[in-house]
Amino acid sequence: MNEQQFELIRSLVQSAFDKSEIKNRAATKGKKWGYSICDSEIEPGNVLLVGINGGVAKGETWDPQTFEKKPMQFFMDLCELKPKDQGSFRQVGTWFRQYSYLPQASLERMGQVNYCFFRSPKEGDITNADLALCEPIFQQLLGFAEPTHLICFLSGRITKRIQESSGFTTLNSMRITYPCGRSQCVFNAFKGILRVSTADIPISFLPHPALPLTNDTRKSAWDFCFA
Repeated sequence: MNEQQFELIRSLVQSAFDKSEIKNRAATKGKKWGYSICDSEIEPGNVLLVGINGGVAKGETWDPQTFEKKPMQFFMDLCELKPKDQGSFRQVGTWFRQYSYLPQASLERMGQVNYCFFRSPKEGDITNADLALCEPIFQQLLGFAEPTHLICFLSGRITKRIQESSGFTTLNSMRITYPCGRSQCVFNAFKGILRVSTADIPISFLPHPALPLTNDTRKSAWDFCFA
């Protein structure tokens, strides 16, 4: 994504952020959480990881991301150079290094973005209205990124938004159960196609790295999505 494209996305995100509920929530707490456009270098024609939104540690202040301050390295490089900054997503890098799900050339230039541009301490702080503000901008960002494969690690409600969009087609799914307190929770791994502009992009939905799964269960989901 070049500077002109970045600045266009940033201007759209700034306009959306000014209308957002999360900005108002932060202001009532005397906080400044800001937003981010991307979490790594983004180069057209490569695999793109999609997370939920950028986090905010206790006491942190975040200004809106600028082109000069965006990461200049690709995702796997950042996992090596700044593992703490990747949060739970550094586990995604570990799995890609450990198992040969993608060719080395694809791993080296893989990027990362979030569906929601607005930062928050918890995913639950982001309202559905905030997600609705981000959705069309996210689609425009994908148009610039031209990914060859979208690999998503999302919450249930964001996954549902994508799957209910007119451009999504499910190809296959896998039901995963895992312990959740005294009961069993369910995660559905999906493979499908997402129409972005005039391109049909393969898209996979994998368990978020923070989801409490055993290694065997998580690997079965990854094996399914990359089969």
